[in-house]
Amino acid sequence: MKVKLLRFTLLFYFFSFSLFAQSYDFGKIKIISDFDPAVTFSEETKSYLDALVTYLYANPAFQVKVTGHSDNSGTFEQNEKLSIERAKMVTDYILSKGITKDRIIEKVEGAKMPIVPNDSHENRALNNRVEISVVYTSAE
Repeated sequence: MKVKLLRFTLLFYFFSFSLFAQSYDFGKIKIISDFDPAVTFSEETKSYLDALVTYLYANPAFQVKVTGHSDNSGTFEQNEKLSIERAKMVTDYILSKGITKDRIIEKVEGAKMPIVPNDSHENRALNNRVEISVVYTSAE
């Protein structure tokens, strides 16, 4: 019995480390660019969000801040709406994995904070983004 248990434990650790071979630095902001709320997440984005959820379960004193952005190609109202939809899509995914709403801070910036000039299709795609950061909050 002890041999089987040890074998299972070793296999568990092997697969656990294999699943997280792609490491993420949750102390930095993760930017998902060219983010269209009408399109589903890429496998890379799902992998990041799943790792983030695992991190949040292991670290209950942390929250996640989800900030939606857009380029400046529409009206103020259109850009705000797209930013809200982008942030909501990420928030909904995290909530679907069991993280509670009180651990998610949602922000909307619209076109107010571009990371590059909105002077080309490629740059506008970079500005259509969601920024995700992990923040420490005192659990007191």
